[in-house]
Amino acid sequence: MKKVILTGLVSVALSATLAEAKFFVGVEGEYGMSSIYTTPFASQGTVSWGNRGFDGGPGYPYYQEWGVGINIGTEHFFNNYVGFRWLFGIGYGQIFYPSWFLDYQQIALQLGVDGLFNIVNTGSFSLGLFAGLGFRTDFIAENFFVRLGSIHGNLLGRIGFTLGFGEHNRIDIGVGIPFMTVAISNNAFMHAPIRFNIGYKFLF
Repeated sequence: MKKVILTGLVSVALSATLAEAKFFVGVEGEYGMSSIYTTPFASQGTVSWGNRGFDGGPGYPYYQEWGVGINIGTEHFFNNYVGFRWLFGIGYGQIFYPSWFLDYQQIALQLGVDGLFNIVNTGSFSLGLFAGLGFRTDFIAENFFVRLGSIHGNLLGRIGFTLGFGEHNRIDIGVGIPFMTVAISNNAFMHAPIRFNIGYKFLF
């Protein structure tokens, strides 16, 4: 009997959660920065921990990047204040080395899961925080039409502010902080910048 009751409660909870699910399509822009000190080339399988997003200086100048992308996913709220979402995104950008006068192209794939925590929710407006984890794979080359360069993956933490307007509009302002980078290809470019981003999502 207890199993039947437990199964029923789980089914009701899942049904309620699915009823609150909203599919979204989003666009995003980002700016990244890190020290050249943390960008050695490494063999396949090499793991690097942490990042030096703010560790620049005369000996280790910053490199910078910009990117734009699109993402899709669903968000699920248990009540008016607590929920979660998952998303998949693809983006394009460029990496600049001001002191070396070099730049690279970048294509990125990302999968992430965030917790959503509203501080204010009036129904027509919400203000809250998001925090989660993501995995991002970057393909980097001087020219993709000539040859593919390095491939690497980042495990990163995601945190920021989220604002909801009406039933269909959400704006996120956040930062992605890599804490582990894996060289997926030989001679992979160990690229783990801190990334600041702003995005808009339309919820259906």
